[in-house]
Amino acid sequence: MCSVGPHWVKCSNGSMPNGAVPAGVDLDGKEMFVARAHHDNCLVPGKIIPSREKHAYIPYDGKEHHKTEYEVLVNSPNHWVPASGSNIPPNALPGGTDKGETYYIGRARVQGALTCGKVHPSHAVCYVSFDGKEHHFSNYEILINKPQDPHWVKCSNGSMPSGAVPAGVDLDGKEMFVARAHHDNCLVPGKIIPSRDRHAYVPYDGKEHHKTEYEVLVNSPNHWVPASGSNIPPNALPGGTDKGETYYIGRARVQGALTCGKVHPSHAVCYVSFDGKEHHFADYEILINKPQDPHWVKCSNGSMPSGAVPAGVDLDGKEMFVARAHHDNCLVPGKIIPSRDRHAYVPYDGKEHHKTEYEVLVNSPNHWVPASGSNIPPNALPGGTDKGETYYIGRARVQGALTCGKVHPSHAVCYVSFDGKEHHFSDYEILVDYFTDENEGIVHPGESSVA
Repeated sequence: MCSVGPHWVKCSNGSMPNGAVPAGVDLDGKEMFVARAHHDNCLVPGKIIPSREKHAYIPYDGKEHHKTEYEVLVNSPNHWVPASGSNIPPNALPGGTDKGETYYIGRARVQGALTCGKVHPSHAVCYVSFDGKEHHFSNYEILINKPQDPHWVKCSNGSMPSGAVPAGVDLDGKEMFVARAHHDNCLVPGKIIPSRDRHAYVPYDGKEHHKTEYEVLVNSPNHWVPASGSNIPPNALPGGTDKGETYYIGRARVQGALTCGKVHPSHAVCYVSFDGKEHHFADYEILINKPQDPHWVKCSNGSMPSGAVPAGVDLDGKEMFVARAHHDNCLVPGKIIPSRDRHAYVPYDGKEHHKTEYEVLVNSPNHWVPASGSNIPPNALPGGTDKGETYYIGRARVQGALTCGKVHPSHAVCYVSFDGKEHHFSDYEILVDYFTDENEGIVHPGESSVA
């Protein structure tokens, strides 16, 4: 079975594979990607800046080394978490070896440039190369293969764990994070503002309560969706309990401050604490554990669901989203521009067709990868059908407009509609669903993802 999980691709002289993992930005604004190369019998993680250079850089023995033969990491979740010293997360992504010791992939900021390199556990630092030299940092970010499941970490007196979940910003611009604490035999979600305070806040019985003993939520997807009343999404993240009833984690804006607290389903509100008091809101945002699987929502006459997938921008700057509609006994992917039109567009038989009845794609990872012809990635998202053949969702640029439509494999092109006509492209981008395999580990080209 072929893998679409993280793996390394051999390259040389500035060449780059599809799906390379972004890792930072140099001082000139050029994007860099994760690379590695052999040096002194070691395999050393580093960086490549392909829009500017034909070699990779690796840090080693105090210097920055150029390598025209290198490997590039592809198809890894681009998920970086704070780390320090030799505290390596269990799901950190291995990046190389040094005489039997494993290197990991880290990054740090050097003179304003976010730069990636190697984490050397026995040295308790991350090394990166910049301006000809090797620099080291005891505090850095590390690339992980897959986020750990959400969980709570006990803390006190202002202490904070790595991976805390951002939840809002107070009036003074200080960032707050999701916390919870015990009060009156309940476990109550609230907030902590660690850059300012040494306690958490929880809302309860009309008041704001300070707690020096608390728990902080870590490793949760920071995904908030609109909700109201007692309408709790099935994947909402439980945050606590109140005499047998489950609290969820919500947030709302109070006097300009985006503030998190507890959703109390039987009260049909979200409670947050602010300025010493408890405030309640019937309309709020709720934290979900992970986005629901991608699916299509039926709509009409310009209506749009929450979680629609952005797909491009028209010439007038209006954002478009992935849609599809029935036409000539086919289900055809296309686009909708809801801020301007009350219909979707689909490309078919040389023309652009308007559809007031359509479906909108929601909750899909908005991840587009380069493709060409009939070379469809195994994790491409199906978008429709044409007399038994599967359409996929593609996009291409037409006269400056990034426009989405249908990939027709047997035609080896992506069709998009623009200015009343259907246009086709042999090189395009295609929407993919995920980047993991069964084992969620690194699998190199030619190796099986299963034993």
